[in-house]
Amino acid sequence: MTQVKRAVEVLITLTLWISTVAFASELDDCILNGLRGVNSDVAARMVRQACESKDKSNRAAQLVAKYGDWVDADLPVVDWTRSGGASADGLIAKLNNTSQKTVLYVELSVGATELSGSCPSRKDYPNKFLFRVRMKPEASGTFLIPNAGSFIDWKKPLCLTARAVRSRTPSPLDVNFSTYEPLSEAVVKEINNELNTTYAVVLFILQTAPRAGSSITDFSMKDVQKYK
Repeated sequence: MTQVKRAVEVLITLTLWISTVAFASELDDCILNGLRGVNSDVAARMVRQACESKDKSNRAAQLVAKYGDWVDADLPVVDWTRSGGASADGLIAKLNNTSQKTVLYVELSVGATELSGSCPSRKDYPNKFLFRVRMKPEASGTFLIPNAGSFIDWKKPLCLTARAVRSRTPSPLDVNFSTYEPLSEAVVKEINNELNTTYAVVLFILQTAPRAGSSITDFSMKDVQKYK
């Protein structure tokens, strides 16, 4: 009788724990189904651990199905130009997918040459953009950044670097979309939260452009500026 009472107490405790959400999830259902016939704390913990492990695996599979696999592959920037001529502020870059995967997300970084005359390292680019794409192996894509003139000095040499960040195995049904625009700040934030990553996040950025002959250390830095 004591074991039955204890089993009921365990069931009630765990039921209250999972009832904090309005609707039962797959994890909740797994726990509830697994608790049938359970009459000890040890068994109840084992049920919960098994269900959490299963839920974690299912969650990972869902993210791969939604966003593709993680990848970090450089994509060559074939060419770039200003959209609409000298009076326009848009930036158009052409990229090639040299990988053997169908690329689903691309991070494009834009900057200017440093005082040394070289381009910054990838992490130090002051402007980064995330694109949702569909590029088959060996395919090309045109990437448009509207209003790029708000942060680009067209008189200075421009630095561009691109990388594929999510991809999947090619399918015969894949169809290339030729032109892409960057995802909004809100969408990028949602993707980063869901994938627990930092796509298109600028870690450090100058608040003011350096004067000629000035050191970069003469200017204050923002610790973190996200989703530029």
